[in-house]
Amino acid sequence: MPTHDALINMLGGPTVLKKQVRSTEDMTSRIREGMPFAALSAMASHAQLDIPRLGEILMITKRTLARRRKARRLSADESDRLVRLARIFALAVEVLGDEGKAAQWLQRANRALGNTSPLDLLDTDVGTQAVAKVLGRMDYGVSSLCGCGASLAAPMPPRTAKARASMAAAGTCRTRRWSMPQLHCR
Repeated sequence: MPTHDALINMLGGPTVLKKQVRSTEDMTSRIREGMPFAALSAMASHAQLDIPRLGEILMITKRTLARRRKARRLSADESDRLVRLARIFALAVEVLGDEGKAAQWLQRANRALGNTSPLDLLDTDVGTQAVAKVLGRMDYGVSSLCGCGASLAAPMPPRTAKARASMAAAGTCRTRRWSMPQLHCR
């Protein structure tokens, strides 16, 4: 799970949010009040998306987006979807190592998600959970399955699994990522 600070950073940090957000209760309160429009701009910058595309992902029409820009505040529902996107993006950065790779991964079709891009699934909680699950599996080196049930990644070789287990015991597991060979779906 991404850290609280990473999530706040994706939304533009304390300067954009204007209030201290130190706890879940603070974040809930901020979402209910409506996030500043600048948080959406900051997220667009981190995710390497233009604002109209981010509006589509968050289910905000162009006209509503223009009104929100003028009012400089999002609604509670829009804020909730923005924080959901920021949480998934922060998780992708944590798993993949940097924002560029995370942005690219989120925009590409993914077989484990039914050949849909992760960004296209973030409009619902169920879709968000599916994306988070795939990222979690990637982080721990577990293979994912596509819709037909075929494995998309080969299991880790025993020596890699043993090394990963010893690193986990030492508490250094998250510092190294393994690339997994892809197997093709039938």
